[in-house]
Amino acid sequence: MAKIQIITLFLGLSLLCAGCATDMQLHYNTKHRQKIISRHPEWTEQEKENVLAGNLKIGMTKEQALAACKYPIGGPTSKKKATTTYGTREDWFWQSYQGNVFYHMSFDESGRLDYWSEN
Repeated sequence: MAKIQIITLFLGLSLLCAGCATDMQLHYNTKHRQKIISRHPEWTEQEKENVLAGNLKIGMTKEQALAACKYPIGGPTSKKKATTTYGTREDWFWQSYQGNVFYHMSFDESGRLDYWSEN
């Protein structure tokens, strides 16, 4: 009986901590985004709103996209540049420890976001 109570207590605390981490991450993202926005008075109100809300939009600059994405801490795990007949592209990837890509952003040669995916 005591073993079941200990397991139940452990699971309950795990769930509670998981909720706290999510709230802390959300708070960090909001503070982080506000700080970045404050350094860019040249951004339009719509650009600022999108960054603060975490909404990625085609045409965002690299800094706007990084601030708005869900994984800003530490930035992408890898970057790749490629030149094609359509111009130079830069791709950013966030990968798990197993090497699986779970987030990807692609920028055109002017440095504007033109594609992203999340797995």
